[in-house]
Amino acid sequence: MDRLPTSLLYSFCGLLWDDCPRTVRILSLVNSAWYDACVPHIYSKISFRLESDTGLREELIEIHKNPLRKQCLTYTGILTLDGAFIREGKDDEETKRLSRVKANLLDNLAKREADICSASDLSPPFDRYFASDKHEAEIYEDWTSPRWDPLVAFISELQHLVELNYDCLNAFPPGILVALHEHHPSCRLSVNTFRLRSLNEPKTDHHEIDLLRSPCLHAINDFNEEAARAAVAIAPNLKHVRLQKCMPKFKGTWKGFIPPLQHGQVGQKRELTTLSLSGYGNSVHGDKPRQWGEVVDLSKLVSLSLPFQHATLKDILLGSRFDALEKLDMNIALRCGIAEQQQVIDVFFNELPPLKALRLRGAIDHGLIETAMTRHGPTLLELQLHPFKPGLTIRSTADYSSLTPSVLETVAELCPLLEQLDVNIPRSSGDRTETSYYEAISKFQRLKHIHLHLYYSMEPLQRVEDIEEPLDDFDKQTYDAANGRDNDVSVRIVNIPERPQVDLCAVHVRDVFMNAAVDSTLARSIWDTIVSSTPRQNLQTLRIYPHISQAHIMPSSIITKIEHMERAFKVEWEGYGSEVDITELCGRIRERRDAKEKAFEARMVAKWGPLEDERDGDRKIMRRIWPERAHYLDWRDRWCSLPLQRTGRSCE
Repeated sequence: MDRLPTSLLYSFCGLLWDDCPRTVRILSLVNSAWYDACVPHIYSKISFRLESDTGLREELIEIHKNPLRKQCLTYTGILTLDGAFIREGKDDEETKRLSRVKANLLDNLAKREADICSASDLSPPFDRYFASDKHEAEIYEDWTSPRWDPLVAFISELQHLVELNYDCLNAFPPGILVALHEHHPSCRLSVNTFRLRSLNEPKTDHHEIDLLRSPCLHAINDFNEEAARAAVAIAPNLKHVRLQKCMPKFKGTWKGFIPPLQHGQVGQKRELTTLSLSGYGNSVHGDKPRQWGEVVDLSKLVSLSLPFQHATLKDILLGSRFDALEKLDMNIALRCGIAEQQQVIDVFFNELPPLKALRLRGAIDHGLIETAMTRHGPTLLELQLHPFKPGLTIRSTADYSSLTPSVLETVAELCPLLEQLDVNIPRSSGDRTETSYYEAISKFQRLKHIHLHLYYSMEPLQRVEDIEEPLDDFDKQTYDAANGRDNDVSVRIVNIPERPQVDLCAVHVRDVFMNAAVDSTLARSIWDTIVSSTPRQNLQTLRIYPHISQAHIMPSSIITKIEHMERAFKVEWEGYGSEVDITELCGRIRERRDAKEKAFEARMVAKWGPLEDERDGDRKIMRRIWPERAHYLDWRDRWCSLPLQRTGRSCE
């Protein structure tokens, strides 16, 4: 292949880059021909997390000084910006407060789950950016600040920028917009933290109008639906609109642009590619598609996201067609009129053209899965199935009655082309039930990327008498008794009228510890189980996110241990053989938290002596689960994940 023209090698690397960037990086080391073909792909994307102007300047200086990194000026086509510039404090007290705000912001950015499939098209993570902008001016640097100048200069230097994704919490700086117009007039700009800040001002800010009317503006996220529809009418090249929840500073109704735009400035009916209404939760009513149909040609939509309501689907069936639709996201909040709902769902899915991406969340039942997969399974490339019980909070009510291993195997048969899968899996200490889910996933023959959300809920607490497995006297006793207390009122679960009152017992704590224990060994075992049945190596990445739902009232010592043990991991194929990289996601955040807790514990021991109350009970429970690790002094070293299909409780 070394003798092939560079253009062919370049095209070959482009195909590889989408699936396995590591392989392209390895090929770049073969010889100069491969290097020349690989480099444009290796430096095709660059991202900056804005934390401080000093850090940004140092990063940009390094790019200009390093001959290898300097190639990004030539080849970068996609630039992503996130984070935030926090304004400088006026005094020491305010500086400390803003430093804490900044630290929390960066931790939250690090914790966010990298979504699978077409996340940006279908349903953005709505709490990723902000829940409220009430104190924006008190925290974030102004959009006209000179701190943006180095970034503006860098954007001006890029030679082939075609896409800019702006995820920063600061308002979009006018200087960047000017740089795009002057140097990259065809660049697609996505402002994922967009909102009209001057809604209730006497006059609409001219910078916001300039941004909306920019030919570069390609995508926005907003929380005001009326303003978003107005933006669609005046933005010449806007293709993606996603609505999200927010507690806005300005809560007034939309009054239009002030002063009103002159006649002729408002465009005709627009052709959006993406419309996401899921960010409004379940408040999207049946007339919403009709309202959007007044400004948008719905038949040209490629991606649609909306919460399910009976009236919504009926309205869509009566008045809208989605001839170009390829990607659909539905959040089904409540089951209603089962027979009638099933009929409407059947008609809705059968009327749609064959989909390439489908995301179903909420009250998913067998009928819905069967209908959707029968119609669209043969063409699906991306699939998300997140079943939850209707009407309750997500973290505590994951529902697996409709997504069993046998159902997953059926889905695998109906989706022969599927490349990306995102599903909820019930944790059960790595037993045969849990392992059967991973074995079912191995039936998908072409999967490249998998996201697994491992759920375990302590609620509702089972009575000891109802637990089927044999228990000894220690397991049966209340948690307080395990700690040597006479009473048990401190951890009595709150009485719920429709649910019997149950005491927190040692067996409950044992089970939550066993299911919270997720380490790199378990991550590798899950990977090996999934790839063991595939005829060839297709899987590129596996992400594992544990979700432990605790009992209503829990002692802090148990919560601390759960948070320490429930770890998220990314397993990534290295591009050859069976070698993989296993990375703990947000590991540094956990290590900082551990260090603070250790320092606090040391101070308490120095002041009060060894702790013999509830922490001693935790030690007893952990010792019974992991006896071979009981010799470690720190409880953080006394645990490990339980092996899949275990015959014993070994940590090897």
